[in-house]
Amino acid sequence: MSVGNLNSLSNFGKINFDITISELVTLEYMDNSDRTPRFKKLCTNCNEYKKSKSFRSGVHELILRTSDNADNTDEEIVVYTVN
Repeated sequence: MSVGNLNSLSNFGKINFDITISELVTLEYMDNSDRTPRFKKLCTNCNEYKKSKSFRSGVHELILRTSDNADNTDEEIVVYTVN
């Protein structure tokens, strides 16, 4: 998984994702700053994700997880501050 154009500071309550994956996967994220962190699906059968998501103000530690049809998984941790 390649997470490009990471900007650790995000304005206007949104984080712009630019994620490229070398194969078709299910892409999910978990925000460890949530009261009850759990994985939320971003896309299924995709090899890229170039959209923005809204988050409340503060620091967000996100775990990005991919899983393929053979149940192989990969995770990457990114930290953002949303103003």
